[in-house]
Amino acid sequence: MMISLAATGMALLSCNDDLAPATPGLQAAEIQATSYKLLGGNGYIALLKEHGTPEDDIYVLYTDSRQAFSRNIEVLSILETADGIDVRLGDGGGIRFSVDALSGASFTGYGLSTASGEGYYPSFYGSGKPLANPDVADIRCNCYENTNPNSGNCDAGGKGSTECNIEHGGTIVGNGISFKCSVKCGDGYYACCKSI
Repeated sequence: MMISLAATGMALLSCNDDLAPATPGLQAAEIQATSYKLLGGNGYIALLKEHGTPEDDIYVLYTDSRQAFSRNIEVLSILETADGIDVRLGDGGGIRFSVDALSGASFTGYGLSTASGEGYYPSFYGSGKPLANPDVADIRCNCYENTNPNSGNCDAGGKGSTECNIEHGGTIVGNGISFKCSVKCGDGYYACCKSI
């Protein structure tokens, strides 16, 4: 029986003439890393593209940490997960942001906002570079403690919601402006998104 199985396996291996030979000169496309700034500040950790535009996503994890830091990192990809984001780094490592305190993530917090658009750009960038101390309070998608009585002030989300998002494009005081944001919240918090 064993000899029969071995012979069948050898026959299958030798009969693979239908496989096309590799095309010479074609190689897997290399993934280019992009420079980002990882900033820690008073109650937040932000991830910003080093040479950002209004269309680029801005990530802000709200934490109880007050540790200030600034690190340059090379990012291959950013993948959204159920409780945060996974950041794949150019050196083969990774950083994980999570709103689940038990996740074992690199950074945990009670809320993770993602924002982009002309409405947020000046609060996070100056001359195309990340600000050393961005105005994270400008993001209009936030997490509030369930005990907060102001749940009626949300245009999306509200008490009982753990996620929400909002988008605006149009004219405000005669100027064209756009923004979008979303937020994920951890246990004990609700998501609240407000328009301008």
